[in-house]
Amino acid sequence: MIAKDYLGDAVYAEISQFGELILTTEDGISVSNRIVLDDSTLTALERFVQRTRDEALAAQSENREAQI
Repeated sequence: MIAKDYLGDAVYAEISQFGELILTTEDGISVSNRIVLDDSTLTALERFVQRTRDEALAAQSENREAQI
């Protein structure tokens, strides 16, 4: 496995030997939660993030236009 990267808010990420993304929450001593994302689930998560960012940007744009 690749060394863990700290993402913030007690969340760490690493890649397993099988290429899965492993997210954990930790307090510095022990792992509290562990989520393993395979390729298809990671792709779905990426699509979700992109869609919600696009929706947020569209809403911001609409709000700016309404203020003009």
